[in-house]
Amino acid sequence: MKEKLTVFKHSMLIVGGIVGAGFASGQEIVAFFAQYGFVSLFFMVPVFFLFYFGIKQILMFGAKRKQNTKTEKFFKFFSFFVYVLVSGSMLSGANALLSKIFVDFGFPLWSIFLVLVSTFVINFGINGLLKTSFFLVPLIIVGIVCVGVQSSFVSTISSPAFSTDFQSISMLFFGAISYVCFNLITANNVIEECGKKLSKKQIKKVSLIVSLVISLLISLIIIVLLINNESTLFAEMPLVDLGFLVSKFVGLSFSFVLFLSIITTIFSTHFSASNYIGLALKNKKGRKILPSLISSLLILGVSLFGFGEIVKFAYPIVGAVGFIMLFNNCKLSFKSRLNSANNEIHSASKKTKNDSACHDKVEFKNSSSINN
Repeated sequence: MKEKLTVFKHSMLIVGGIVGAGFASGQEIVAFFAQYGFVSLFFMVPVFFLFYFGIKQILMFGAKRKQNTKTEKFFKFFSFFVYVLVSGSMLSGANALLSKIFVDFGFPLWSIFLVLVSTFVINFGINGLLKTSFFLVPLIIVGIVCVGVQSSFVSTISSPAFSTDFQSISMLFFGAISYVCFNLITANNVIEECGKKLSKKQIKKVSLIVSLVISLLISLIIIVLLINNESTLFAEMPLVDLGFLVSKFVGLSFSFVLFLSIITTIFSTHFSASNYIGLALKNKKGRKILPSLISSLLILGVSLFGFGEIVKFAYPIVGAVGFIMLFNNCKLSFKSRLNSANNEIHSASKKTKNDSACHDKVEFKNSSSINN
């Protein structure tokens, strides 16, 4: 039971790091998949395997990988900027959402409040993230499924649903890879931290659960958006619009789910940014007040640029570098397995030589005793 709980907690933490505002609102899914029609569903198979392989590799490297090479240092440095960018975009999205639903203060008061809450949570370390994700992420998953089911056929089917051409297939191919790589580099640090607490058996289970949940949620969102009108498909927040088409209560309820998905991503990326600053300052204490405060100021500064602008200019670059990182992980994995195999061969060879030497020594003693 304890092992299952451990696997579930770590799976929910990683899912929470991936399912942000873009994912839960449906905007991200439209940009990468749904706009190309139902054919995009066939790409969920490679998306599943890419997520599984990438998450598994990062989890396995979590406790073992040493950041000594120039390439590894570059990825860490670049990842820090990704964490700040994503945190800033999520914070900006949350501020816009809360200003629309509750009170618009005319300045980012909601952002300041949320970043302070995030600072409080991340100072409890990975255990604090595990506890919050354990309760919040299942609600997000249930919320997406519920709005998906309830909003089925609330309007006419969209025009792009059955449109397929070579260009669409090409864009889907590169989009699927870019999408997975972007999410892997965004959740990279949290996945590594999880890897330090998991066994090899648990790593496989967590990788499978996360990949399956993400792939199934993307598939559901694609179907739901395409069986409704394209005005909803290309809305700023497609799933939120669909929720309000069902009823005001469903729309408001899903807005709360969207808010939860934003803060789980903020917690994850803020924690990662704070970790990087802590290592740079050589702060090895459990509660890193100074690094979390520095990262909070940086995130607040970035959030002022606005959610749309950050997504438009920064996210494609992040996806491209994420692809290089995934390729690098493949190379490191291959080298690690090759070195492990060589070590086993050398160990076996050495053991054989030692056994042979011992055998010869015993035979020599026996022949000496017979002669005597």
